[in-house]
Amino acid sequence: MTLSTFLGVEDDFATLASGCTYLGACLIQLLIFYWYSNEVTVESAKVSYGVFASDWPLISNKYQREVALLGVATAKTLVFEAGPFNEMTLSTFLGIIRASYSFYTLLNKTN
Repeated sequence: MTLSTFLGVEDDFATLASGCTYLGACLIQLLIFYWYSNEVTVESAKVSYGVFASDWPLISNKYQREVALLGVATAKTLVFEAGPFNEMTLSTFLGIIRASYSFYTLLNKTN
């Protein structure tokens, strides 16, 4: 069974091309959302490390306490979630693509 037969457009090239273009655009949009959500998570993890990478042991005790408080306050990692059940990371995106392909092959073999 071919993709055109699966989509039900055996002799209509324009419909097949527009369907493939739409599918590609959806995947690209999903990749952009998951890519930048992953970047936010990675960069937010680096914020608290930047605080302690400064020369904070050389400053006065008053400022050392403030730097320690800032480090604790920024230790929480920001994570975007897609609904209540998954985090938006690149590994989640790859899992979605793998599951989609598995469902496609399963449906393709049942006909």
